[in-house]
Amino acid sequence: MKMASSADVRDTSPGVITVVARRRFFDGIVKSCRQSLPGDLRKFTHSGSFNLMKLWYGYQRVHFEVVLDQQINRIEVGLHFEDGPASTIAYLELLDKRILELKEIFGHQMELERWTQSWGRIYELHPLTDLTPDVIQTVAARLDLYIRTLWPIVENAGIVHLRET
Repeated sequence: MKMASSADVRDTSPGVITVVARRRFFDGIVKSCRQSLPGDLRKFTHSGSFNLMKLWYGYQRVHFEVVLDQQINRIEVGLHFEDGPASTIAYLELLDKRILELKEIFGHQMELERWTQSWGRIYELHPLTDLTPDVIQTVAARLDLYIRTLWPIVENAGIVHLRET
């Protein structure tokens, strides 16, 4: 199943999403990524809350995120930089230099954004629909692609984090 882009304006919102459905959705994504990712990339830490799940490798302030955003009826899949101004800017500049290559991999819906001085992300949005097994697998596949593509770039960047200074 291919998810529609954020430009698709049809109202596909599922209405009320129960806590059980959210938990099943996030658990399904974790399970799928643990099965699909290679070797060391399976060794991630994750946590979830009411509407989002974070997944990270060693340092939580640089993490992948899946968000169920009912305010805008979208599912976000992305990599967040929330470590402070210096490292956030460094990561965004690094990815900006490769933006054409990354858009070739992820598609035109992928965006690179500095939200505040110390917070940025590379992400994509999809319409929020019923959290069916097909949607779980589609989101998990996109997260898998983000991890496989972006984590090696982040890991090899040599950017110093706040806790390391």
